[in-house]
Amino acid sequence: MIKNIKSIITSGKQLVLLSLILVSGGSVVHAQEATVVPDTVYVSFTNSGALPSMVYGTAFEDYMAVSTFNETSLKCMWAPAGNTGSHQLMKNYQNKFKSGKSFKDIMKFSATPTVKDGVKLQLVETALQDALDCYRSVTELYESPVVYKLSKEATATLERTIPVTRAELTITPRDTVRFYGDPNPVYSLADFTIEGLAAGDDAATIFAGENELAVTFGGDVNTAAGQEVYVTLVAGTVDNYSWEQKQAKMAIKKALLSLALPDSSRLYDDKNIAKIKGEELLVTSGTLKNDQTLSDLFFSDELNVIHTAVSAGLGKVKSDVGTYSYQLATQADTAKVNWRLANYDVQAIAPANYVVEKDTITVTVFPSDAQVEIEGKKVSVMQKVYGEKNPDGYFWLTKRKESAGSSSPSYTFTTAAPVAKDYISAENEADKGFTVAPVVSYLDYEGNAVTEKTDVNLKREKPNQIEDSLYVAKVGNADKISSKNYAFKVVDGTLKINQRPLDFQKVVVDRIYGETKQDTTWTFEANNAEKQRGLASFDAAYQISTNKKAFELIDVMPQLVIKKQAADSTLCAGSYIDTLQIKLVTVDNTVTPKFKAMDRNYSLKYSLLTDNAKTNDSIRLEVAKADLKIKLGTIQRTFGAAVPDFNDVEIQKEFITYTGFKLDESAKNLDLVATVAEGNRIKNLEIADQPSVLPVGIYELTGIRDINKENTNYAITIEGKALYQVIPDNSLVLEWNPLTVDLIVGDKIKLDAKVKKEQEVIAEGTQIDFVSSDPEKIQIEKVGGYCYLSAKALTDNDGVTITASYHGLAGYEEVTKTVAYKVIRLKNEADYNIVLGDMSFVYDGKAKEADVKITDLEGLKEYPHYVLYNGDTDLPVKAGIYNVSIYLEEGKGNSNLFIRKETMQIKAGEVTVTPKDVSLVYGTAVPESFEYTVNGFIGNDSFKAGKEPKVKVAGEITGVGEYTLYVEGGDPGDNYVLVTKTGILTVTKSGLTIKADTIRSVYGEEIPEFTFTVTDPDGKKVDPETLNDIYTIKTEVEPEDAGEYDLLIDCVGVGEGDYDVVMIPAKLYIEKADAGLIWDIDGTTMAGGDSILLTAEAVSPATITYTMQYDTVASVKAVEEGAWITGKHQGVTKLYISIPEEKNYLAANDSVTFNVTSTVANESIALQNVGLYPTFVENETSVTSDSPVVMIRVFDASGRLVKSIEKPESLINLSELSKGYHLVQIVLESGEVKTVRIMKK
Repeated sequence: MIKNIKSIITSGKQLVLLSLILVSGGSVVHAQEATVVPDTVYVSFTNSGALPSMVYGTAFEDYMAVSTFNETSLKCMWAPAGNTGSHQLMKNYQNKFKSGKSFKDIMKFSATPTVKDGVKLQLVETALQDALDCYRSVTELYESPVVYKLSKEATATLERTIPVTRAELTITPRDTVRFYGDPNPVYSLADFTIEGLAAGDDAATIFAGENELAVTFGGDVNTAAGQEVYVTLVAGTVDNYSWEQKQAKMAIKKALLSLALPDSSRLYDDKNIAKIKGEELLVTSGTLKNDQTLSDLFFSDELNVIHTAVSAGLGKVKSDVGTYSYQLATQADTAKVNWRLANYDVQAIAPANYVVEKDTITVTVFPSDAQVEIEGKKVSVMQKVYGEKNPDGYFWLTKRKESAGSSSPSYTFTTAAPVAKDYISAENEADKGFTVAPVVSYLDYEGNAVTEKTDVNLKREKPNQIEDSLYVAKVGNADKISSKNYAFKVVDGTLKINQRPLDFQKVVVDRIYGETKQDTTWTFEANNAEKQRGLASFDAAYQISTNKKAFELIDVMPQLVIKKQAADSTLCAGSYIDTLQIKLVTVDNTVTPKFKAMDRNYSLKYSLLTDNAKTNDSIRLEVAKADLKIKLGTIQRTFGAAVPDFNDVEIQKEFITYTGFKLDESAKNLDLVATVAEGNRIKNLEIADQPSVLPVGIYELTGIRDINKENTNYAITIEGKALYQVIPDNSLVLEWNPLTVDLIVGDKIKLDAKVKKEQEVIAEGTQIDFVSSDPEKIQIEKVGGYCYLSAKALTDNDGVTITASYHGLAGYEEVTKTVAYKVIRLKNEADYNIVLGDMSFVYDGKAKEADVKITDLEGLKEYPHYVLYNGDTDLPVKAGIYNVSIYLEEGKGNSNLFIRKETMQIKAGEVTVTPKDVSLVYGTAVPESFEYTVNGFIGNDSFKAGKEPKVKVAGEITGVGEYTLYVEGGDPGDNYVLVTKTGILTVTKSGLTIKADTIRSVYGEEIPEFTFTVTDPDGKKVDPETLNDIYTIKTEVEPEDAGEYDLLIDCVGVGEGDYDVVMIPAKLYIEKADAGLIWDIDGTTMAGGDSILLTAEAVSPATITYTMQYDTVASVKAVEEGAWITGKHQGVTKLYISIPEEKNYLAANDSVTFNVTSTVANESIALQNVGLYPTFVENETSVTSDSPVVMIRVFDASGRLVKSIEKPESLINLSELSKGYHLVQIVLESGEVKTVRIMKK
């Protein structure tokens, strides 16, 4: 069917030809038709009241679906085409929506609706044409072309505002749990269930910053365990949402706590402790909360304990020394702990070590005054007599603080170990007696062993020493005596050495005939070992006082005096024991002497000196013969004299001397006491075959007999020979007196000499022999019966000696006489007088001239002259002896005449070298020469080059003191003579500095050896081995802990002699050791709910602490091996591992980062309280859960199920598992499952 399209031209319209394609019955007809310009309908909103509000998040379609828009909601203004004037308001019914279209198709939101800004509902111009259609009144044509556009009127409403209200959210906090005393947990967004969020909104963005969700808690850290408190999220709004208040519950669980008994101990013989105070328990895992202490919680409650060690009374069977354990005795005690710790889940109360320590038995050595009854007699067992062996010694066995006494068993030190049955259990075989028996040692104050020779009263220097005779008696092997269950303490005793009784065996007084002086010889009592008296065996050499050592035994010897009956010194030689003649008394005439021993080791007795002592050979007087020495000599007579009577007593005095006569006796007395008829004086001397005239010579006298040596009171010795000498007659006299002794060359003088005997001339002239000492100058000539002197040449000042002698008569002594003659001048010289002045000088660097004058013989006229010195006219300067030739300037015949030779001397000057007194520090190098002063040089004179003197030390310097300095060498030259003096070198003490070296160490390391440095005053090191004393370094207190200690210098010795020592202490620094913190872990990445064991240990005894940076990401639980880390929520957190500084160790800190890859969804809260403890399992572990557990499943590392337990008890046994990691599933009654990883030891 083909419709007719009409072109209607109306007022104001234009006809437009349109090319239409008409389709009818499959035919297409093209028609050309005029196009009509459309009318325009301008659309806007009517202002018919506010639009209804919408809830934030409502979709546009949903809002439009419930909107109240109708035909009155739009305002349409019709404008015919080409009409630019006013528009005609269309009726409501004149417009309609096309089929399927509605208001939502022509409107839109201007933006995303928000509560703050609401939203604009806008008309969409592009959508109007497709959605709207219009028609006119029935009288008008339908389907007129219309274009829909938005109104252009200024007052047109093109958009309407829709208010937006907040959407209501449902926000529910999740239930949670925490332990008593822990802070309330911090809720994160994951801990809330949020419902009602608009599509596209992100909760993390909405509730960020100041809009973060927060809850309040109905309890704090002090809320008791076992309660539930509310977790409240209060109502609130945020931007486009609001919510109502919601509440969750938080259960307060008991805090986990593990306890242990404290380690304890007792002595072997003590009873076990029956109770401990609750406050003594130790917290081994977990911590007490809210600053609580066990002392606060237990209120002095006591807990009963039981022991694995058996205790019993003294001497009863009981547990040996060792380490045992003890624990709470009953369930009631455990219940008491749980009751007092109501807010804690006490996981365990571990037993503790109970150490049975050795009891102490004191070995007390007897003091010297202690006595022991032996065979019914009290014996001082800790005393001995000087010279005897040391006693075996005794000791008490006392228990700890008990005092020694009769109730304490005592024993002697012997090789057999005593059984201390009162203190060492006789029922325990190991306790019988000593393992090693004690041995006694006796020591003097110097630490030397006491022997038989140790003095009774050895000098002591300790201020507290009272008894010099007491010595230390101690257990010499204190470090070795032992017993299984006992330790031993030793207390020193004392040993007393008593003086040894000593008597005299014999006293002999020796005297020499004729003297009153007497010597006493004492013989001391020999050693009597049985009675422990007499000289000690090692002093036997001093038994007789002839050994000077014997006089050290006593300070004053008694003396023998002679009674009046025998007091005369004429008592003949012999032995006397008659008590009427002698008596032994002291110097003060008392019979009993009050003497004390000089040797303090002996107590002297004087039994021989008591009155009425029996006369015997023990006391006697020995009068010895006096020594008489007879010395034979020579008796002389002159030739021709009569031979004397050699046996006359007076004549014998000339050639026999006696030495040793007593009591004014003489040779005559030898006959008076002679024992033979003829006496024993020498009186039979004679010259054998004596001629009538004895020539000059020596003759031996014979006639000495043996009887001449015998005498009652004298021991005679005869020395030499008796001789008779005939000596020449010396009565001859040689007379010779020359008139002059000065000669002139050519003189001849007669020698007029005579030999006379008394007045008789015996010889003269040539009968007398004349001899010249220098015949070349003065010659002896014989002319006729006389002798003459002939002067041949000039002589020196000493002249020539002429000797005259005569020995012509037998039996007479030769006579001689000498005369010195001088030949003073030449023949024909005039007679002159030479006057010599000063011819001797001392060198002074100046020329010297001989002091010579020539005068006539009367000395009235002086003649000019000149002098040559060693043939030179120059005046001499240098020291020496010069020949001086004196010449007369005008001699006879106007010629110079040599007058005389003389000598002039210039003596060398004295140069005095004096060493300077000087001090030198001992040990300082001795210089090659010490300083000195020089006096005496003239001008610039000095010592010859390289020959200066040196000052040396006489002898070797051996120590501090004064030494002589002397001058060695030195050549001052020919003009000087060297005079040396001595000086004094004073060697003073040198200084030594002994400085302890600073020592540094670290606690736990071996402390280095303490050392010191010795330096001299120059800072040079000195070898300590060269010192006299022994120096050691020690600490003032025994170093135990880290810190600073004083190092002191201890000196043992007598001093350094030549050194003054300064000792400087130092310090020992013990630094704190490194804590030695080490840790290990298998991995640091885990899923939520997984647990990883971090093992940690340290050398330091301080407790290792573990702190989690974010406990919402992971939790940490300290255990014996280290800490278990359990993942909670996805995130990254650090675990801080710390150990605090301790007195001997430094602090240490470390950290490890954990990555939790997933959050435990719903179980992070619900299953937080489900777990195993410990997870480092040896045999058993405990299941912790607030909800019933229906099943335990255990898987090995390969995922194989190895064990399952239905309805397990709280304590499960996993001992059969192999070692290594396992996974344990804990299935709750609700069906929830918690997986825990454990490590099986």
